[in-house]
Amino acid sequence: MLFDELRAAGQTLVVVPHDERVAATADRIVSMRAGSVAADTPWMPVEAAQALAHW
Repeated sequence: MLFDELRAAGQTLVVVPHDERVAATADRIVSMRAGSVAADTPWMPVEAAQALAHW
C-alpha cells in the first residue's frame, strides 16, 4: 500500500479521512472538533494492543 511505502521511506503524509478503515492505517490519529484538536494519540492495531494487555 502507498502509505506503507511512504512510511518506510520516512515520509509524512497527512490524510483527512472520513472513513475509519482509512484512519486505521495511520501511526497517529489527531481528532478535531469545532476547529480544535480534541485528541492526539498514537494508533495501535487491535492485535498489538491485545498482545500488550496480556504481556
